[in-house]
Amino acid sequence: MKIIDKDGKSIEITDLEAAIKQAEMFSQYKISEKASAFLKGRQAYWKDMLRKLKQLKEEN
Repeated sequence: MKIIDKDGKSIEITDLEAAIKQAEMFSQYKISEKASAFLKGRQAYWKDMLRKLKQLKEEN
Protein backbone atom coordinates (compact mmCIF):
# COMPACT_ATOMS: atom_id res chain seq x y z
CA MET A 1 0.00 0.00 0.00
CA LYS A 2 1.21 3.50 -0.74
CA ILE A 3 0.11 7.00 0.15
CA ILE A 4 1.33 10.43 -0.88
CA ASP A 5 2.49 12.50 2.08
CA LYS A 6 1.97 16.22 2.61
CA ASP A 7 5.32 16.89 0.91
CA GLY A 8 4.26 14.99 -2.22
CA LYS A 9 6.44 11.94 -1.56
CA SER A 10 5.18 8.39 -2.06
CA ILE A 11 5.30 6.44 1.21
CA GLU A 12 5.01 2.65 1.20
CA ILE A 13 2.99 1.27 4.12
CA THR A 14 3.99 -2.25 5.15
CA ASP A 15 2.15 -2.39 8.50
CA LEU A 16 -0.94 -0.19 8.48
CA GLU A 17 -1.82 -0.63 12.16
CA ALA A 18 1.73 0.24 13.29
CA ALA A 19 1.77 3.24 10.96
CA ILE A 20 -1.51 4.51 12.43
CA LYS A 21 -0.18 4.14 15.97
CA GLN A 22 3.01 6.00 15.08
CA ALA A 23 1.10 8.82 13.36
CA GLU A 24 -1.26 9.10 16.35
CA MET A 25 1.69 9.39 18.72
CA PHE A 26 3.48 12.05 16.68
CA SER A 27 0.35 14.05 15.83
CA GLN A 28 -0.66 14.31 19.50
CA TYR A 29 2.57 15.86 20.75
CA LYS A 30 1.77 19.11 22.49
CA ILE A 31 3.56 22.16 21.15
CA SER A 32 3.40 25.65 22.54
CA GLU A 33 1.96 28.68 20.82
CA LYS A 34 5.53 29.93 20.51
CA ALA A 35 6.73 26.78 18.75
CA SER A 36 8.83 27.22 15.65
CA ALA A 37 7.35 27.06 12.19
CA PHE A 38 9.25 23.79 11.70
CA LEU A 39 7.54 22.14 14.70
CA LYS A 40 4.13 23.41 13.62
CA GLY A 41 4.82 22.05 10.14
CA ARG A 42 5.79 18.64 11.51
CA GLN A 43 2.62 18.48 13.58
CA ALA A 44 0.56 19.35 10.49
CA TYR A 45 2.46 16.67 8.56
CA TRP A 46 1.61 13.95 11.09
CA LYS A 47 -2.03 15.02 11.38
CA ASP A 48 -2.32 14.82 7.59
CA MET A 49 -0.55 11.45 7.58
CA LEU A 50 -2.92 10.11 10.25
CA ARG A 51 -5.96 11.24 8.26
CA LYS A 52 -4.65 9.51 5.13
CA LEU A 53 -3.77 6.31 6.98
CA LYS A 54 -7.22 6.09 8.55
CA GLN A 55 -8.78 6.69 5.15
CA LEU A 56 -6.63 3.89 3.70
CA LYS A 57 -7.79 1.57 6.48
CA GLU A 58 -11.44 2.33 5.72
CA GLU A 59 -10.90 1.59 2.04
CA ASN A 60 -9.31 -1.81 2.72
